[in-house]
Amino acid sequence: GPLRIPTWDLRGWTARTDTPSNTWCRAPTWLPGHLLSDAVVEHIAHEAGLSADAVREANLLHPGDRTLYGQELPRCTLPRCVGELKARVGYDDLVAGVAAFNSRSRLVKLGLALSPFKYGMEPATGYRAEVQVLPDGAVQVRQAGVDSGQGLRVKQAQAAARALQAPLSCVVVDATTSAISDRPTGGSTTSESCAASVTLAAETLAERMAPVRAQLEKDLGRAPEWEEVAAASAKRGVDLVAL
Repeated sequence: GPLRIPTWDLRGWTARTDTPSNTWCRAPTWLPGHLLSDAVVEHIAHEAGLSADAVREANLLHPGDRTLYGQELPRCTLPRCVGELKARVGYDDLVAGVAAFNSRSRLVKLGLALSPFKYGMEPATGYRAEVQVLPDGAVQVRQAGVDSGQGLRVKQAQAAARALQAPLSCVVVDATTSAISDRPTGGSTTSESCAASVTLAAETLAERMAPVRAQLEKDLGRAPEWEEVAAASAKRGVDLVAL
């Protein structure tokens, strides 16, 4: 979890039960583990008469700390993230508002929680992508990420449209293909990694098309439409495929 607790002594045992086994799904053990550590913080705060937020922030991981399994964290941004979030939402004012409401209301109570989470990320490399601009302005994106409900395909289309300065409606993301990359989808890294590759490929195309765009703007006396830039680039023999 996100806490620095060097005195942890955790041991696990296998227990036979008469209930069906549970199935891990999406980040196994991470969420229950965080909830367990957060419950410990709440208990300590209650027993010590302290604010749970104060106890939690005093024990956050900092740069140079080691995790429970011995990983050193040379760049740990947890304290900064928590501080920025509290400032952005006006957290102290929210806490005061909840306390004021609860003091006036005997039956209805409000609650407010701030729970930092930490997820183990691995280096994400090898997620290649191919972007092609067609003469009619259509943009074809090929990549290997699987959209399993997280919006991966939408993100790839947005990345290409932004880099090319093209309408989002012109971008088509092809079906997932291992011909581009055989990297698996998982670990909360695929969407961003594929988007980074799509952005690099689209930026390459945008750089190739930039002289054509500039000349069109000069000739037309206005900013050219995307379809005009694509058609003129194809007519002038610009390579409109990039990896």
